[in-house]
Order: sequence, then structure tokens, then C-alpha cells
Amino acid sequence: SCANKLKNMKDDVTDARDSAEQAEYKQSEVESKKSELDDCKDDPESYGGCQDLYYEYQDAKREYDSSVSDVQSYVSSLENYMDSIKRNCKDPNNVLTICRNLILLKEKHELEKLLLVCKTMKY
Repeated sequence: SCANKLKNMKDDVTDARDSAEQAEYKQSEVESKKSELDDCKDDPESYGGCQDLYYEYQDAKREYDSSVSDVQSYVSSLENYMDSIKRNCKDPNNVLTICRNLILLKEKHELEKLLLVCKTMKY
């Protein structure tokens, strides 16, 4: 039903937001590890000891890439929900269409005349 699709979409929006926040955090970790690795490489005395930092950077990058993939999955899911809702969930009273038309008419007619039209409409 449309109500279920809207609820599922709302849940996915929440999950997508959380996933995006996680990806943002992971991105800052990658940048931090990259900076540490670059500093290590620039220090001639510690160049040989940079291997652990390199592995930490690679792990952080893998986690970030996984987070980005999760976000992309949620976005794809949301697009599918939106398409399905557009196709299958019609506003029984055409309220959205009516509102859109009223806004367009408002530019051409006085508000009082439009309100009179609304009062005479049957829902």
C-alpha cells in the first residue's frame, strides 16, 4: 500500500542520513591517516617506520569506501521508492494538483474569486 511505501521510504531516509554521517566521519579518518602517513614519509628519520601507518590508512580507506557504497545503496533504494510512489500512489482528492493549479490561477485572478471556487468544490 502507499502508506507502507511512504513509511519504508521514511525509514530509508533516516538510514541514509545515518549512513551519510558515518561516511563523513570515515572520510575525516582517511584524511587524518593520510596526513599522518605523509608526515611520516616526509620525515627522513622515520621513513622506514611508515609501514604500519600505511596499513592503517588502507584500512580507513576501505571502511570509507564501504560507507560510501552503503550511502549509494540507500540513494538507489530511495529513488526506487519515489518512482513506485509516483506510479502507484495517487492522491485520491488530487489535492496536490488542485493546489498547483490554484497557485497558477492566483497569478491571474483575485484571491477572493479563487476561495469562492474552493468553497464550491466537492471533495
